[in-house]
Amino acid sequence: MAFILESMIWYLLAIPLLLLAFYVMWRRGSVRRGIAQRDEVILDRLDPLAEKLNAKESVLPDEVREVGSALENRPLLFEMLGYFERHDLFPREWQSREEQARAMLSYWLLHPNELQAAPVEVETIENMERAVKGESGVFEVLRYRMAEGHWAGTDWRIGVVGPFCEGEAPFSTVAMAFSGAAPEGSISGAEAVDEFVGIVEAIT
Repeated sequence: MAFILESMIWYLLAIPLLLLAFYVMWRRGSVRRGIAQRDEVILDRLDPLAEKLNAKESVLPDEVREVGSALENRPLLFEMLGYFERHDLFPREWQSREEQARAMLSYWLLHPNELQAAPVEVETIENMERAVKGESGVFEVLRYRMAEGHWAGTDWRIGVVGPFCEGEAPFSTVAMAFSGAAPEGSISGAEAVDEFVGIVEAIT
């Protein structure tokens, strides 16, 4: 009888652990699928430029500006131009830390597990320096809002992008974006950065 009870206890303890393991695996797969889904949308927009570059045809700076006018396109656009060794076509003003942050937050929000759309407005509020695992970096605090009719509403919300470290190339994978969808005014920039630093340290 004692053996049966002990077996039942272990069985009952195992169920939550198995469910947790399943959730973690599903979540990781969901994130990867979401990245692929989001990137497919953007890569479709970049295809005409990629085809011209691959064919060694002339590409005008205005063509790049047109594609990059949507902030969420810029991270992959920069990566694509690097592949073709044509970073010279990417506007220098889009490579500033503030512009990188605006683009990276827009790109991140487009993920199906996030807001599933890019914001219509993104503005830098402030920046601050923090150490992440002993290395100093700058975090950009931004506010953004979604288009009229979006399910998340149109209130201004807070987002954070970073850390931007000295000497890193533009749109480096070192810098990441995050938004807990906190309405503007409900959390300070410092609190938002500290929350994000905790997340970055936990996953790196």
